[in-house]
Amino acid sequence: MSETNRIGFGKKIRGKWLLAAIRLRSEGIPFETARGKIETLVSVTNPGQEAIRKAISNIRQVVFEPAPANAAHSADGIALFKRLGDRSGLSIAWGLSITSYSFVAATAETIGRLLKLQKEFTAADMSRRLTEKLGERGFVQRVARYNLSSFLDWGIVGCNPGAKTYTPGSLIKVESEELLAWLVEAVLIASGQAGMPFNHAVSSPLLFPFSFEPAAAVVIASKNPRLHVSRESLAEEYIGLTYV
Repeated sequence: MSETNRIGFGKKIRGKWLLAAIRLRSEGIPFETARGKIETLVSVTNPGQEAIRKAISNIRQVVFEPAPANAAHSADGIALFKRLGDRSGLSIAWGLSITSYSFVAATAETIGRLLKLQKEFTAADMSRRLTEKLGERGFVQRVARYNLSSFLDWGIVGCNPGAKTYTPGSLIKVESEELLAWLVEAVLIASGQAGMPFNHAVSSPLLFPFSFEPAAAVVIASKNPRLHVSRESLAEEYIGLTYV
């Protein structure tokens, strides 16, 4: 499960930084070797040493050093990227991010819920929902802004500057059942749940950036050795983590 001491992004994390890091890891390059290349990329738009340090720390934890409990999920994400190529990059970056940082997951879930209720939302709407859930903590609004600006950079959220509102971005089409099964595992990890009704998992607000064809629970579970399906009733199937 996600570790509570990993809160969220300390800076806006650009999608191309994560994609570059994922590509380097998929080539078998360890973090200390890859660090220089990533720092050079980050420094183009973030010249300050502290800004670079924060961005590198986030990228390291998301891509190269997952929480121990998430190591197999992370490694399989990198293997999927290696097999599917750059077209899977944003999906892998999303799954790694929501499982690495509890507040990234909370922000994503909040945005997903807002977009299910209405076609647009404001930063104030998002912050209000998050403070209702997490309390009036000092970091909430600050880190939420970094998360939202990251999502905006990734293209999964759009912006109407005149109205200062945010809208759905371009949906990412998931065509691989293996990738969908990996994302379902990410939903369970990020939600802190060992299992949930299958229909809740595939309709989770955490998957708001994606579109995919319906698939049976047993098919999805067969594509990921860390997932299993059980039937709670004739009408309801549960999907869960085999290692919890």
